[in-house]
Formats: sequence, structure tokens, C-alpha cells
Amino acid sequence: MNIKACYLLLRGFKSRSLQSLWLLCVLYLVLFKGELQAQNHWLAGDKTTHYWYEAIKLSQDPTFHSALYPTSKLLLSDYNSLRNTHFQDKSCFLGLQNKGVTNYISPILQAGVNVSGSSIPQQYPFKIGLKSEFQIKKKWYFVLWAYAPSNHFKESENEDLKQTAVKQNKMWLPYNSDIRTNEQIGGFLSYQAASFLNLQLGKGKHFWGDGYRSLLLSDFGASYPYASINVNLKRLNYKVLYLFLRDYNSEEPQAGFQKKYAVSHFLSWNIASRLNLNLFETVVWKGKTQNGKNRGFDINYIHPFIFFRPVEFSIGSPDNVIMGAGGRLRIFQNTHLYAQMVLDEFKLKEMMSDQNWWANKYGFLFGVKVYDFLNIKNLFVLMEYNTVRPFTYSHSSSMENYGHLKQPLAHPLGANFKEANLVVDYQWKRWDFYLRMSYSLKGLDKDSINQGGNIYRSYNDNKQGEYGHITTQGERDKHLETELKVSYVLNRHRHFRLESGCRIGQPVYTDKRRYVNVFFVGFNTLF
Repeated sequence: MNIKACYLLLRGFKSRSLQSLWLLCVLYLVLFKGELQAQNHWLAGDKTTHYWYEAIKLSQDPTFHSALYPTSKLLLSDYNSLRNTHFQDKSCFLGLQNKGVTNYISPILQAGVNVSGSSIPQQYPFKIGLKSEFQIKKKWYFVLWAYAPSNHFKESENEDLKQTAVKQNKMWLPYNSDIRTNEQIGGFLSYQAASFLNLQLGKGKHFWGDGYRSLLLSDFGASYPYASINVNLKRLNYKVLYLFLRDYNSEEPQAGFQKKYAVSHFLSWNIASRLNLNLFETVVWKGKTQNGKNRGFDINYIHPFIFFRPVEFSIGSPDNVIMGAGGRLRIFQNTHLYAQMVLDEFKLKEMMSDQNWWANKYGFLFGVKVYDFLNIKNLFVLMEYNTVRPFTYSHSSSMENYGHLKQPLAHPLGANFKEANLVVDYQWKRWDFYLRMSYSLKGLDKDSINQGGNIYRSYNDNKQGEYGHITTQGERDKHLETELKVSYVLNRHRHFRLESGCRIGQPVYTDKRRYVNVFFVGFNTLF
């Protein structure tokens, strides 16, 4: 990173105090090697790091529920065994202990340079913040993180941001003429009511599934306020999420973002040491009725042990109920097959007729992941295929679709697509080599005809007939994206690493859809 890049990174912070804090964090992360004995509530790291935690845990404990992410250390009786060669999560920036109360603070830091060619100017993404965690006698946990990331965008992208207020899975707020910032604040309050029962209130994201993608609940989009109940009975794990969402109303586009709600249930059952099955259901409803009255959070869905479809029929509601199922099968010591199915709506009679009725809305995901591939230690390989039919996740209004802040809550492509993914990760000492390839085929709307790929468009809006709807119908968009990344861990105790790489075929959303090649270098902390 050159001197100009460093200057622009520092210039993004308006106050000298933030500039000083940014520099102090860098020096601390690089130079300080001491240890303060404290542990985070969550297993730290990104999705790839989670795969390695998962590999170690599954080899030790067949009752571990790998389909729930992020993973809480409260569910792990032998967390110390999960420390790998890369990240030794046993220290923090500042730790205090007094009479059963523990407080520890860690820095959040990211800086880098993205270069994508002469037609698009260089970008200098950066992020600075802190994460603070409190633990009170192993019963109460309070976690809070706050950071202020910024980025530079082209004027055409700024115009898009002014219209939607959403960009790349964040809600962006004005900062100045050419920089947008989203001052992120998140966290949760957790109470371990019993060894098997955990209650939470917070703001964050969740991922349900064993693969790179999820058709049930993904962490692709923006964070949301939530309340959760988690019951862990070793082989059985039951989780309930109450989601407080906001979204763009397609029926009242001038009204801005409005309230909507969802409740999700997820049951994971480890039938045997090699076999896991899971069930999923969710219901989404808008905060106001058709008459404009405030409906709010419907108490009919509060009960954690109910089935949504009978309740929906009993109250005569137009709410959107989605169901799903999944599973994982270990066929060899380090090889796992996994699958998911999402079912939005269907009629068996129409399914058997083979006429491709529009409301047969469903999707499938199949994958295999191998740890220590070809007996090469620390080589991880994942291969995955998923497909979702047109109009899945959508509803009569965007306020009842399966989305939040104009982004899908499940697969980022929405519906009407097929996709294949390959992920390869190899760890060697402090080095990490990462490869991801994604090939997708998606059907887009053409000539104002609703082809079912945009979940924010009502399925009643200009649909072409009742039958003959096939996956990837419409204008077909083929896309191959490749990401190569090399990382070096500078400080294992702080999760601080330097990384460089490229993304070939990265989509950009300007005046028209196109793809560019991006080369990047920078450093960051995982939290």
C-alpha cells in the first residue's frame, strides 16, 4: 500500500482523534504479542475459519450441530481443543476481571486498496471500531461492537445509493460528496437460563445450513434486530428466531422503508454419529394491514412450539409461510454430503401434471465438503450446486417477501437461477491460500414481463400465464466469478492478517450491469 493510499485512508476520518486511534490500533496489532486471558462469546473468524472449527469439532463430538452459524462457545464443552495453527483465541486488547465479572475489548480494523482498471477509480475501503464483551458468572453475556467503515464510489453509484439507500448488503448513510459510511452497531444480550437453554436479544445475522450457500437463512444481507430461543439437548437442537425487519414497499414506493416481521423455527437432529436431519419453517408478514392499520408483531406467532401453516389458516391471514428441510451425511472420516430443500408453495396435482405451474415454488441445494482432501493436512474442498424456481420467496407484496432492506434473506440471487460453487482453502503455518469459483445462470425480466427472478416484484405483476414457467426463463445472464486470495497471519492472538488477491468477474452496479476484475491488498481483523 503506497503513501497516497495511506493518506486517503486516514483522510476518511474527519477528526484527528480517530486518525490517531487508527494508527495506534495498527501498531498494537503488529507489535504487541502479550496475552490477556479472555475468550469471546462467539467463535471468531470468517466462514472459512468456521469450516475448520467444524472439522475439529465433528471429529470429536458427533452431537455437534454444524448447520447453525455463528457458533456459540457456550455450546462447546471443550473449546480449547478448537484452537488451530492460525488463530489462538485466548487473548484480547484489554481484559478486566473482578468478582465474577469479566470485560474484554478487542479492536476492529480493516484497510486496503482495490484496483479494478482505468475505467473505475481506485477504492480505499477502511473500517475502525471496537468490540466489547461482558460476562457475569457464566450466565449473562453482553456483546457490543461498533465500527465506522467507509468507501469511495463513482458518481453513478452515488446516484443509485441516493435512490435505494442500500449498497452491497449494508445500509449506507451520507458522509460527503464521494464517500459513504455505514456506522455499524450490533451485538446481543445473552442469558444462559440452563445448561440446555439460551435466550438472546440482539442485532446481527445468522446462517442455517452446512454449505457455502443457504436456501433457508443466509448471512449475505444486512443485520437485523432479533430475539432468539435456543434449546440444545445434545442430539437435538431447536432454535427460534423472532426477526424485526424493514423493507421497501412496492405498493407505496414513496413511503420509504417500512416495518415487517418474521418468525423462524429450525430443528436439527443428529440421528446417528454420521447422519443429521433438520427442519425449517418461517412466516413473514407486514406491519400494517390492507386498511393501513398498525398490525405490529402478531402474538399468534409468538409460541415457540407451533406450526405456522395451521395458524395462518386459522386467522385467515395472507402471510407468507415458507418451509424447508436439510441434512448432512458423513460417508468417510472427512467427507460429508449435505443437502437442502426450500418449499414456498406447491400443489401436488400440479406437480404431477408436469406443466410447470408458476406457483410450484421450490429450490434444492446439494453439496460435498472434504477436510484434509487427498490426505493433505489442512486442505479443504467444497463443491455445491443449487437451483431455485421462479417466484420462490416472492409474494403479493414486497412487504411479505422473504427479504430485508431490499436484499434476500436466503440466496443472494433471489429466485429463477442455477448456480455451482467451488471453494478450496489450504492452511500452511501462518499462510492461507483461498480459491472460490461461482458460476450462475439466472433468468432476468425481459420486456417488462415478470420472469420470477426478482423477489421484490409481486408475483401478480405482469406474469405471463399460469403454466410453462421453467427455471432460468427470461433473459439469461451467465456469470463466472473467481476469487483468489493469499493471507498471512501477522498476529495470531489478535486475528490480525495481511491479505492480497483478485476477484475476476466481480459484478458492479452502475448505469448498466457489467463485470470487472478487481485486485486488492490490505489487512484486517476477524471478529
